Amino acid sequence: METNLQNDPPQTSYNPPPTTVTIQELQYHLEGLRSLFVFALIALIGMTVTVDLCFIRRQMVAAESQLQEQRPRVIEKVAAFKKRTEPLVKNFAIAMQSYAASNQDFQPIFNRYRLVLSPYLPSAPGGTTPSTSVPAAQQPSK
Repeated sequence: METNLQNDPPQTSYNPPPTTVTIQELQYHLEGLRSLFVFALIALIGMTVTVDLCFIRRQMVAAESQLQEQRPRVIEKVAAFKKRTEPLVKNFAIAMQSYAASNQDFQPIFNRYRLVLSPYLPSAPGGTTPSTSVPAAQQPSK
Protein backbone atom coordinates (compact mmCIF):
# COMPACT_ATOMS: atom_id res chain seq x y z
CA MET A 1 0.00 0.00 0.00
CA GLU A 2 1.24 3.43 -0.87
CA THR A 3 1.56 6.16 1.69
CA ASN A 4 0.54 9.68 0.88
CA LEU A 5 3.43 11.85 1.94
CA GLN A 6 1.50 15.07 1.57
CA ASN A 7 -1.06 14.21 4.25
CA ASP A 8 1.38 12.71 6.72
CA PRO A 9 2.38 14.92 9.62
CA PRO A 10 6.03 15.83 9.71
CA GLN A 11 8.15 13.40 11.65
CA THR A 12 10.33 16.04 13.22
CA SER A 13 9.10 18.78 15.45
CA TYR A 14 10.94 21.84 16.59
CA ASN A 15 11.39 22.07 20.31
CA PRO A 16 13.08 25.30 21.30
CA PRO A 17 15.60 25.01 24.04
CA PRO A 18 14.22 26.03 27.40
CA THR A 19 15.17 29.57 28.26
CA THR A 20 15.01 31.23 31.57
CA VAL A 21 13.70 34.76 31.59
CA THR A 22 14.02 36.86 34.66
CA ILE A 23 11.39 39.19 35.98
CA GLN A 24 13.71 42.16 35.44
CA GLU A 25 13.94 41.37 31.72
CA LEU A 26 10.15 41.11 31.46
CA GLN A 27 9.73 44.41 33.30
CA TYR A 28 12.28 46.06 30.99
CA HIS A 29 10.46 44.87 27.88
CA LEU A 30 7.08 45.81 29.39
CA GLU A 31 8.33 49.35 30.06
CA GLY A 32 9.60 49.54 26.48
CA LEU A 33 6.21 48.46 25.11
CA ARG A 34 4.41 50.85 27.45
CA SER A 35 6.53 53.82 26.38
CA LEU A 36 6.09 52.86 22.72
CA PHE A 37 2.31 52.73 23.23
CA VAL A 38 2.29 56.12 24.98
CA PHE A 39 4.37 57.71 22.20
CA ALA A 40 2.08 56.23 19.54
CA LEU A 41 -0.98 57.48 21.42
CA ILE A 42 0.47 60.98 21.77
CA ALA A 43 1.38 61.01 18.07
CA LEU A 44 -2.15 59.90 17.13
CA ILE A 45 -3.72 62.60 19.28
CA GLY A 46 -1.34 65.22 17.87
CA MET A 47 -2.08 64.23 14.28
CA THR A 48 -5.83 64.22 14.95
CA VAL A 49 -5.73 67.68 16.49
CA THR A 50 -3.61 68.99 13.62
CA VAL A 51 -5.93 67.60 10.96
CA ASP A 52 -9.02 68.85 12.81
CA LEU A 53 -7.55 72.33 13.14
CA CYS A 54 -6.69 72.39 9.45
CA PHE A 55 -10.24 71.39 8.50
CA ILE A 56 -11.78 73.84 10.95
CA ARG A 57 -9.55 76.62 9.61
CA ARG A 58 -10.55 75.76 6.06
CA GLN A 59 -14.24 75.81 7.01
CA MET A 60 -13.81 79.14 8.78
CA VAL A 61 -12.15 80.68 5.72
CA ALA A 62 -14.90 79.30 3.48
CA ALA A 63 -17.65 80.60 5.78
CA GLU A 64 -16.00 84.03 5.99
CA SER A 65 -15.73 84.30 2.22
CA GLN A 66 -19.35 83.18 1.84
CA LEU A 67 -20.41 85.78 4.41
CA GLN A 68 -18.52 88.54 2.63
CA GLU A 69 -20.04 87.45 -0.67
CA GLN A 70 -23.63 87.38 0.62
CA ARG A 71 -23.54 90.46 2.85
CA PRO A 72 -24.30 93.03 0.08
CA ARG A 73 -27.22 90.95 -1.18
CA VAL A 74 -28.67 90.59 2.31
CA ILE A 75 -28.33 94.31 2.98
CA GLU A 76 -30.04 94.98 -0.35
CA LYS A 77 -32.91 92.59 0.48
CA VAL A 78 -33.41 94.14 3.92
CA ALA A 79 -33.48 97.63 2.42
CA ALA A 80 -35.97 96.51 -0.23
CA PHE A 81 -38.18 94.97 2.46
CA LYS A 82 -38.11 98.12 4.57
CA LYS A 83 -38.83 100.31 1.55
CA ARG A 84 -41.53 98.30 -0.26
CA THR A 85 -42.99 95.53 1.85
CA GLU A 86 -42.95 96.88 5.41
CA PRO A 87 -45.34 99.78 4.69
CA LEU A 88 -47.78 97.32 3.10
CA VAL A 89 -47.60 95.02 6.12
CA LYS A 90 -48.10 97.96 8.49
CA ASN A 91 -51.16 99.14 6.55
CA PHE A 92 -52.55 95.59 6.53
CA ALA A 93 -52.00 95.16 10.28
CA ILE A 94 -53.62 98.51 11.07
CA ALA A 95 -56.57 97.67 8.80
CA MET A 96 -56.98 94.29 10.53
CA GLN A 97 -56.86 95.98 13.93
CA SER A 98 -59.52 98.50 13.00
CA TYR A 99 -61.71 95.78 11.45
CA ALA A 100 -61.34 93.66 14.60
CA ALA A 101 -62.29 96.66 16.73
CA SER A 102 -65.48 97.22 14.71
CA ASN A 103 -66.38 93.53 14.18
CA GLN A 104 -66.28 91.50 17.41
CA ASP A 105 -66.59 88.18 15.53
CA PHE A 106 -63.17 88.82 14.00
CA GLN A 107 -61.54 89.71 17.33
CA PRO A 108 -60.50 86.10 18.27
CA ILE A 109 -58.84 85.67 14.88
CA PHE A 110 -56.98 88.94 15.24
CA ASN A 111 -55.92 88.06 18.78
CA ARG A 112 -54.39 84.84 17.50
CA TYR A 113 -52.05 86.82 15.21
CA ARG A 114 -51.53 89.82 17.48
CA LEU A 115 -48.11 88.63 18.64
CA VAL A 116 -46.87 88.30 15.06
CA LEU A 117 -48.33 91.63 13.97
CA SER A 118 -47.35 93.60 17.09
CA PRO A 119 -44.15 95.07 15.56
CA TYR A 120 -46.30 96.61 12.81
CA LEU A 121 -49.11 97.91 15.01
CA PRO A 122 -49.02 101.40 16.49
CA SER A 123 -48.69 101.20 20.26
CA ALA A 124 -51.26 103.05 22.34
CA PRO A 125 -50.28 105.05 25.44
CA GLY A 126 -49.55 102.70 28.31
CA GLY A 127 -48.03 100.06 26.04
CA THR A 128 -51.28 98.37 25.02
CA THR A 129 -53.11 98.51 21.76
CA PRO A 130 -56.64 99.92 21.77
CA SER A 131 -58.39 96.64 20.95
CA THR A 132 -56.58 94.32 23.38
CA SER A 133 -59.37 94.30 25.91
CA VAL A 134 -62.17 91.95 24.99
CA PRO A 135 -65.23 91.52 27.22
CA ALA A 136 -65.24 88.24 29.13
CA ALA A 137 -68.38 87.09 27.30
CA GLN A 138 -66.65 87.58 23.93
CA GLN A 139 -63.39 85.71 24.74
CA PRO A 140 -62.98 82.29 23.12
CA SER A 141 -63.29 79.32 25.47
CA LYS A 142 -60.32 77.03 25.96
